[in-house]
Amino acid sequence: MFRAILRLRTFQLGSRKLQVEFLSPRNFLSSSKMAKSKFEYVREFESHNTCLPNCFIVVRVDGKGFHKFTEAHGFEKPNDRDGLLLMSKAAACVMEEFNDISCAYGQSDEFSFVFNRDTNVYKRRTEKILSVVNSLFTSSYVFFWDKFICRRLKYPPSFDARIVMYPTVKNLRDYMCWRQADAHINNLYNTAFWGLVQKSGHTKQEAEKILCGTVSSEKHEIMFKNCNINYNNECELYKKGTMLVKRLVHKGKGDSYNTVYVPLNCDIINDKFWNENPHILNSDLDTPVCQEINEECQLVFVKTKKICDDSTKKTKEKKNRNPQRRNHVKAETNGQTVTGNVFLNLQGQPTKKFKAVRIQSIGESTADLKKYDIFWTSLEKYFKYNLFRSQVVERMPRGVDTDDIYLYPFSLMLPTTIPPSFEGHHGYVRYKVTATVDWAWKSNWKTEKVFLVVNPCDVNPEMKATVEPIYQEVVKSLKERFDDPVYGYQDLEKGRESRNSQEEHMKE
Repeated sequence: MFRAILRLRTFQLGSRKLQVEFLSPRNFLSSSKMAKSKFEYVREFESHNTCLPNCFIVVRVDGKGFHKFTEAHGFEKPNDRDGLLLMSKAAACVMEEFNDISCAYGQSDEFSFVFNRDTNVYKRRTEKILSVVNSLFTSSYVFFWDKFICRRLKYPPSFDARIVMYPTVKNLRDYMCWRQADAHINNLYNTAFWGLVQKSGHTKQEAEKILCGTVSSEKHEIMFKNCNINYNNECELYKKGTMLVKRLVHKGKGDSYNTVYVPLNCDIINDKFWNENPHILNSDLDTPVCQEINEECQLVFVKTKKICDDSTKKTKEKKNRNPQRRNHVKAETNGQTVTGNVFLNLQGQPTKKFKAVRIQSIGESTADLKKYDIFWTSLEKYFKYNLFRSQVVERMPRGVDTDDIYLYPFSLMLPTTIPPSFEGHHGYVRYKVTATVDWAWKSNWKTEKVFLVVNPCDVNPEMKATVEPIYQEVVKSLKERFDDPVYGYQDLEKGRESRNSQEEHMKE
């Protein structure tokens, strides 16, 4: 029920009067229009541009100042695999937000998103589509930075965006072919340029002069003779870019499917790709269902949906903040030999050299105390052992099986005089094993594992343990206390003595 207000208004129509009744359900219905005010005229200055109907909408996002950005963050030259995969992940987030995006193509620091011809997203408003796609792509790039790049983000990146409309299928395909041809030309030059700089020892100015005025065949010959690089054997991700397409994968239960975004590094200039994916150009066709994803795909982004059901919701257990109690299997004792293995997984990482693998075991304790403006701290190391150090000079192979996983076993004997593990508010006694991978051109990988150490307590030598239990009673007396305005909070007897001494002093 709601409260309705009735209003009667009278209109004069010639010689007759017409009485109309208006029903205004206040406090129940709200208008979608902006409230009327004298300042509302400023809306007349706004302009809304809409995309032409029956046209493909293409939004191209391009990195702004990425030459400086990649140098500041130590990206590999000429191509950084992790950076390209991060771009694909950000593009997959945009495709997950907009169902009307049929495909997306990216290379280097740019990505192009193709909206269906009959889309009505945001009523086809140009500035709305452009701003949302650009901001979502940029925020996703920053959000997933730590998932793909092991280096700290020094400053936020920025992307510019533009929107173009293509009326025919031929125009759209020519645009996609243009971007892939541009990717091939740029990658061919960059591979030859950095090959001369990194492998042949030329300076950047010398490499630029050597490649100036050369054609594609001459660049191939320069790379093969001077740099020992066969461009045909280079990764397809670098040569052809990434085409993101939608696929449906059966979950295995009923008729439910998962929507995945598959990055393909294939040729999109010829007709083969478009014949195999007709749903990209025709939105009336359904998304194809595939039983499995081809192993040639570099990465697959799965669209996840979180469904919360109150009947099946489980309470989350509180996380234990103590690193020594988190996921431990057993406790070690002093004097015992501790053994373990360090697994190095290079799957999905670029082929490169790294300096060494270092495994260390550290036992230390620290204590700190802050009182007023003074801070006391103390640190004591019980031991620090270098368990393993491997100088690796060969290139690490890549594969899809266990060729990318390397095993490094270690073993150490704990000293007999070390104290047990302890965690407190003002300090700790902690024992851990750290593994570090020293890379030549990127930040080191480092991980650590904390383990428990306890001291065995043998009560057999204790004489008191063999006799009857001891009963002991402790009696404590509590004294009355009061608040003395002169001497503060004191015992009652001391307060009386102080008052008596004051009275005697006053009499004298």
